[in-house]
Amino acid sequence: MTTMTGAVFAPYCYHTKIKLKSWKGDYLHRPDSDKGVTTWGTGVGNEWIVEPAADGKIQLKSWKDDYLHRPDSDQGVTTRATE
Repeated sequence: MTTMTGAVFAPYCYHTKIKLKSWKGDYLHRPDSDKGVTTWGTGVGNEWIVEPAADGKIQLKSWKDDYLHRPDSDQGVTTRATE
């Protein structure tokens, strides 16, 4: 696993579509449901848009206009509404 602590994204990377691929070969996927993420082989839900955030961080926006989110709970990764 590669961790990109303190990674800097050049401005030209913003608003670029990316796919996050697992070691199993599937992708992080935003299904057509109220919220949440899963893994999947193909589809529009596999694409995430890189957006700038505060303090040099990035956010990943789904095709449903919500964002990848890691809450402070045992729930794991989910999505949250746009800000």
